[in-house]
Amino acid sequence: MIMVSLWMSFSVGFLAMLAGLQTVNRELYEAGRIDGLSNRLQEVFYITIPSMKPQMLFSAVMTIVSTLKAGSISTQLTGMAVTPQYAGHLIINHVDDYAFIRFELGYASAVSVMLLLFSYFVMSLLSGLQNNVAGQNMAAAAGLLIFIPNLIIFLLFQRKPIYRPAGAYSADFGEPVDLYVASDDKVYIADKKQNRVVVLDQDGSLLREFMGYFGANKADQSMLNWLKKLVLNKDQLAKEKAALPKPITNVSLDKDGFIYTSTAGGEGKGAIRKLNAGGVDIFKNKTLVNGHGIVDVAIDGDAFLYNIDLDSMHINLYNRDGEVMFEFGLVSKDTQQYGILGYPTGIGVDSHHAIWISDSGTNTVHKYVRTDLGRDILKALALYAEGKYEQSKPYWEAVYAQTIKNSAVTVFAILTIWMFGFIIFGLSFNLYDFFYELYKEVNFNL
Repeated sequence: MIMVSLWMSFSVGFLAMLAGLQTVNRELYEAGRIDGLSNRLQEVFYITIPSMKPQMLFSAVMTIVSTLKAGSISTQLTGMAVTPQYAGHLIINHVDDYAFIRFELGYASAVSVMLLLFSYFVMSLLSGLQNNVAGQNMAAAAGLLIFIPNLIIFLLFQRKPIYRPAGAYSADFGEPVDLYVASDDKVYIADKKQNRVVVLDQDGSLLREFMGYFGANKADQSMLNWLKKLVLNKDQLAKEKAALPKPITNVSLDKDGFIYTSTAGGEGKGAIRKLNAGGVDIFKNKTLVNGHGIVDVAIDGDAFLYNIDLDSMHINLYNRDGEVMFEFGLVSKDTQQYGILGYPTGIGVDSHHAIWISDSGTNTVHKYVRTDLGRDILKALALYAEGKYEQSKPYWEAVYAQTIKNSAVTVFAILTIWMFGFIIFGLSFNLYDFFYELYKEVNFNL
């Protein structure tokens, strides 16, 4: 029975050991010979076996699992449900005997539950060991030091026991999965569980800590992609075109610390995002007007948002809540006219609220300045948003006066056009009668 179990385990165990041998770094053997390893046996104990711990643990797990369910082997070898004198009796055979031969289901169920709990305990223990082993990696640095992710250092020449340097970075790592030692002996450690990269010097002192990115765009998932994940295996999915998120083209920062991002090819929601320090989008689920062909965004000192939209062929100005306030400018790819944008690529706003736009289509930089009416409206809105109602009142009055003036001019222009049209219509009607009478007179004389 033991021989049969060993023979059955050879397939998986052999492949695991072969894979482990092929992944051993050959440079470690050379380093070991330089350090003083004198024979193959020392190489096996000090290099090969430690490098193959994940594969050996995998083989151990598979062997233990197969042992727990090896009861069917004795039945197949003897041809009997109960082996002679219980010589090949295992726990699984014991359960089978009492459950299906003696029909003592209560006792058999109790034994089955105990076997289940024991199996769960063993698998949990092996899973923890596997995580600890799989999280280890090493890298070599100058001075014949070898670093591994938990900051333990081996001194190769001196063969000192494992130790942690005095004054080393003492913060616990959640799950260090990899590290790299640069040419300047700085150690970069990737901590998967805490989502960070820690940079240390050769003595283990903390230099800086990178806590990761935030505010990344999410990939659009269609129903077809969802179905593919359910049906296809890993190899087939690897051959599929990855659903990548649309790239962030430009970033701007306002005085309150909010980050504004524009997404190339973004449409509606998410084309322009307003991110706080925690990476939360303030504009989430908000569809901006003229937010489909975004090229770039910019923020002025009053938190007004500017963007270039190639779909609407205009420059748009929004308030801090994302509501469109103004739309101006014109984009034409075949333009040869001064002031018309060809292919805008970037936008910026200076401290005087002048708008600067780079144009790769015409190889120029355009500058837009505010009109008196636009300046008063935006200043009034900025003061009002800050709660300075009294200070905004003069600007609102100026806006009102200019609006009345512009309205009067507009009405006067409309009336003037109407009067000229009426006069021209009357003259044209009289001229028509004159020429018609002249035509009849000529025909009558003929």
